[in-house]
Amino acid sequence: MRQSPQEEVQPKAGIISTLSTGFDLTTRHIWIVLLPLLLDVFYWIGPRLAIDNLIDDSVAILQDEPAFADLADQMQQIGSQFNLFTSLSLPIIGIPALMGGTAPDKTPVSPGVVQIDDPVAWLLLFLGLSLIGLGLTSVYFLLISFILQDRLASTDSTPFKILKRVPQTILRLIGLGIIFFWGEHVKKALFS
Repeated sequence: MRQSPQEEVQPKAGIISTLSTGFDLTTRHIWIVLLPLLLDVFYWIGPRLAIDNLIDDSVAILQDEPAFADLADQMQQIGSQFNLFTSLSLPIIGIPALMGGTAPDKTPVSPGVVQIDDPVAWLLLFLGLSLIGLGLTSVYFLLISFILQDRLASTDSTPFKILKRVPQTILRLIGLGIIFFWGEHVKKALFS
């Protein structure tokens, strides 16, 4: 019977060492922070895709019923602050952004506002911006993986070889989103 050589078990990294490694990596590659920062600046002072009129049309139906008056008021308040461009940063798996969904009340410049009145146009814009967000997220994560691979010296990939994997990564992110969505429905069905 053959005995396998004893493998050295390396201790797992602790929280402090993991955070300091991440901080060191970020300070050496400042662009890791640059894309989320640019996205937040765009949300802050860039143009807005507003859905006030679309919400107002939907709320008009609810305001006739006294039971839904509070819901109608909340929908109008959310609709007045909503910016459809925030669909570029997907929840949970997207590029990290501080401003998610709502537009700030005060900005240094008054941004241009485009009202969306058609529900079909809203749906198409939402899907298109979400797909662009998936592409940006894929590029962002693949470039981070390139830095980590370079740091670990496990491969000799170039950024262009990494970027060829964007379509595959987009499909994986869509699959991950479907798993999260499906998992939530299964959890609700099992535990309700």
